[in-house]
Amino acid sequence: MIVFPHYNNIDFLKKIHPIKVILLAFLTWIALFITSPLSVQIKLNFDAYILLFLNILAFIFGTLLYKNKTNFYIIPKSNKHLIKLFRIIFNLALLGLTVKIFDRFFIRGITIGAGYFDNRELMEGAGGNAFAIFSAVLSPLGIIPLFLLLKYNLKFNRFYKGAIFLLFFAQIFDAILLGSRSILFILFILFGLYMAFFKKIRFTFRKSIIVLFAFLAFLFLMNFIFLERTREFAGNKTYEIVLNESNVNYTLTSNKEFKNNFRNMNSISQTISFTYITTIQYFTHGMIEFSYLYDNFHKEHSLGGYTFAVYDRFFSKIMGTNFDQEKLQKLAPREGVYTTFFGPLYLDFGWLTIVFMLLFGKVTRNIYEKSKKGSDWAIIMLFYFFIVLMFAPVFNFVNGAGGIFILTSLLIFSIISNRFYKYEKLF
Repeated sequence: MIVFPHYNNIDFLKKIHPIKVILLAFLTWIALFITSPLSVQIKLNFDAYILLFLNILAFIFGTLLYKNKTNFYIIPKSNKHLIKLFRIIFNLALLGLTVKIFDRFFIRGITIGAGYFDNRELMEGAGGNAFAIFSAVLSPLGIIPLFLLLKYNLKFNRFYKGAIFLLFFAQIFDAILLGSRSILFILFILFGLYMAFFKKIRFTFRKSIIVLFAFLAFLFLMNFIFLERTREFAGNKTYEIVLNESNVNYTLTSNKEFKNNFRNMNSISQTISFTYITTIQYFTHGMIEFSYLYDNFHKEHSLGGYTFAVYDRFFSKIMGTNFDQEKLQKLAPREGVYTTFFGPLYLDFGWLTIVFMLLFGKVTRNIYEKSKKGSDWAIIMLFYFFIVLMFAPVFNFVNGAGGIFILTSLLIFSIISNRFYKYEKLF
């Protein structure tokens, strides 16, 4: 086993600087929205977008507050320390996955043959338990061993390497059982970031075409999951219901021209067009929903209780206090829609979200600088923040898609790994 402690693709990290990512995210949203056959169904509130703009500015300003005081590099203390850390994380992730399988199949009674909605009802009906919390925190650690394997060129046999890849992609398990597309998004992007960071992908014209087709295949897979989930209650009227009656259409729907053309298409063209319009709607409706939320939220702000509800629930169990899940679910004016990254934060803090974004910008910049110094937990955390920021106009990947558990597992990794790394000064 050979360790290359000073390897770090700083050039790639500079390409995903937090400011670049969040600006690219909103420019991409603008391009998609302008070119799409979509029609806004509600009156937009200009104040909502002033708040959103100020949030972005606060985040950018927060990233500029960083001062680089120390010139050092973070490396493992020795090969022995690295292997010991790897085994600890690998075993914890494996334990988390094992407990998750036990919780899903034996405690909640979920079955592979059941429908997505049936499995989701079983998940919600069983509520939270010690096994669920334990597995939710530990199983995301499975994204770490693959990173360590690639960065340090660890020499393991094929069986061990296979187990490492299995742990990374084990979160697909929930996507299959519950029909969750967000989990697939996270793994697909995270794996791509790994491959790019370690230069496993060199973009020639041929490889760019392959990546493009892989992305299109991924979109069709996401669409297939969505269709299968919808067909459980819509049957043969799936297309009609999704295009006209789905929850998203209340604020943003496909225009009349698209719907008229869609009716006259053959089945293949309908599948392609349906995938296109639902994908664009998926990516763009959050910004419109944010205006609706801003106009129609008249309750008390939850002061972090909405975005970070997992922690509230956890401490409520420890303290023996009541956690009102129903009240939390009714906090948002509309359920089952995306409200951008800022929607849940607005429910928590209102206009004080600007202060939160300022602090979040500073934290993100600290992690970015630490990643440039070689910190393994910081690099992976930065990759996840890339996802959070890139999808900021769409969805809150901290509040949803198990994001809070991923971030918690990375914080656990940072605490555990602290004793296995050393700081080496650069001259």
